[in-house]
Amino acid sequence: MEIVFLDTNLFYATILKNDAHHELATKTIETLTRKGTPIIIPEAVSRELRQSFYRKYLNAQSRIIHHYRKAIRHGL
Repeated sequence: MEIVFLDTNLFYATILKNDAHHELATKTIETLTRKGTPIIIPEAVSRELRQSFYRKYLNAQSRIIHHYRKAIRHGL
């Protein structure tokens, strides 16, 4: 199973609708979620933004991502 570490720029392009790359970023995220690919958002992104992103795109996967992130922190 592949895990995607979401680039901060791609994340913000998805959030900011006036960004030039918004459409491409949104399509990329939607393709990954349709495939069921776990996506990890960088820690540099504020907690509120990460949580809203998980709610919008990854509802069921957010729990899986939490466990991957925890494993990586502990030196998987």
